[in-house]
Amino acid sequence: MRCIWVSLLLCNCLFAASSDLDAFVLDGTKKSELHNGDALMQSFDAEFSEPEEDFDPLQGYNEVMTQINDRIYVYAFNPLARTYKKVMPKRVRGFVNNFFHNIYFPIRFTNNAFQGKAQNCVEETGRFFLNTTLGLGGLFDPASNEGLIRHDEDFGQTLGYYGVGSGFHIVLPVLGPSNLRDFSASFVDGVLSPIGTNDDLNYRIPESDRASGAWQGAKALSDYSYYVDDYEKMKKEAIDLYHFYKNVYEQRRERLIAE
Repeated sequence: MRCIWVSLLLCNCLFAASSDLDAFVLDGTKKSELHNGDALMQSFDAEFSEPEEDFDPLQGYNEVMTQINDRIYVYAFNPLARTYKKVMPKRVRGFVNNFFHNIYFPIRFTNNAFQGKAQNCVEETGRFFLNTTLGLGGLFDPASNEGLIRHDEDFGQTLGYYGVGSGFHIVLPVLGPSNLRDFSASFVDGVLSPIGTNDDLNYRIPESDRASGAWQGAKALSDYSYYVDDYEKMKKEAIDLYHFYKNVYEQRRERLIAE
């Protein structure tokens, strides 16, 4: 477990973090959501809608780490992501993005199954089969044309589905906003990841932990390249950076769990 976390942290330091990306942008907010005017207003309003009971024992640390992460994003990750976006043709970036979505099928399928979402499991299986075969290993996405949508679920959502509370908020170095439930759950998803460090997986792609870090970094860079401009736009809406990101993250996670 420890090596999974170290590998993930290092690869995000080198490239540009998710997750799973992580501020709220790194957590995987859909680009259509970020460009939607209502979503922007909801994100802004979230800054001023503190929960009635806000247990935040790490607030001091979280505020400092939020500022540190912001400097890392602005001076390191953003230039790298913009360079990748400028140099790499849009179509090729799409192939890379499709490929990573496809190989993450085990995590989505397992968590949909844990939540008893049988229809989602059927659609996820259909997507994986079509995109792996007709989509040439996942580079293309013919499944979407057939109405088979992706159902993103992680173990944090699974725990929330069964009533496990989020716990106190945590701002992770580089990785950004999280909470006790989601941070703990990320290790389970890491065990299932095809590009993680679990040697027991027969579908693991990297042959070493170092290669795993490179694969995870490539995925983080691919993900973040779609949201790098939105990060700056959303940051301009914030008066208090920490509480803004915190509330957007927590409210978005609650919405995903309720879906």
